[in-house]
Amino acid sequence: MRSIFPILALVVAVIYVVNKMRNNRKFKR
Repeated sequence: MRSIFPILALVVAVIYVVNKMRNNRKFKR
């Protein structure tokens, strides 16, 4: 169970950064 925590934290961090970058750039597909 302890091996899931680091992966979850990393995923959350990546999603947060991607969301921030997307919001800052405001690019449409």
